[in-house]
Parts: sequence; C-alpha cells; structure tokens
Amino acid sequence: MRHFAFLAMLLSALSLAAQDMPIVNSQRPELLPLDLQSELHLRSDQLAIAYRRWLKQMGMQYGTA
Repeated sequence: MRHFAFLAMLLSALSLAAQDMPIVNSQRPELLPLDLQSELHLRSDQLAIAYRRWLKQMGMQYGTA
C-alpha cells in the first residue's frame, strides 16, 4: 500500500511539472551584467548587488533576472 501512495504522489508531481513546462520553456530571462559599475545602484539594491557579487565569485559572466 505504501508503494501505491508513493506512485500516486510521484504521478501527481510529474503531472504538475508537465503543466508548467510550456511556461518555463517560453521564458527568456534578461541578462544581468555582473559589472557593478555599469549601472546606478540605490540602497534598496543591496540584495541584488550581493547576488551579482556571488555570481561573479562563482565564475559566471552574466546573471539572469
């Protein structure tokens, strides 16, 4: 009986993922430059700045929004 419950849950998750695929595949995220000098930043941008610094440390050339 436990296997049936697991399979039902797995099929449900796969069904939900399949419904999301057309939307996910249609997205074209904006490329974010990691050079912080290329844009004007405000105090409210601290989280975005930390994210871009982290991406740069990871060796990325661009981030995505």
